[in-house]
Amino acid sequence: LYSADGRYQQGIRPLALSITYAREIESEKLIEATLGQWNRLSIEFSPGWVDRLRAIWPSVKPGDRLTFTTDQLHNNRFYLNGDLVGEFSDAQFAAAFLAIWLSVDTQEPEMRKALIGAANA
Repeated sequence: LYSADGRYQQGIRPLALSITYAREIESEKLIEATLGQWNRLSIEFSPGWVDRLRAIWPSVKPGDRLTFTTDQLHNNRFYLNGDLVGEFSDAQFAAAFLAIWLSVDTQEPEMRKALIGAANA
């Protein structure tokens, strides 16, 4: 997790989240997992988001790094191993996508703590 000042503050942009994958995952499985987390977190999502993700998200293999960036103008970009794979503007998408890892209700609270640099967050 990267921020302008090195600290995570909810809603403050720019922000980047980078994930390095340890195994091969087909793009459709990444999308299914994302939808599952949004449902678990009771996040309402637009069908348009799913269409956009299907158009831009690649399948990943071990060692691949998928990075999400968002800025103050709500420009959202995805990079695979440093190469831009897609972008679109949508403030609600950024919040929903980041909530998967950064929400206090995340399925991975220990990972959240590590990402935001908080021992007891």
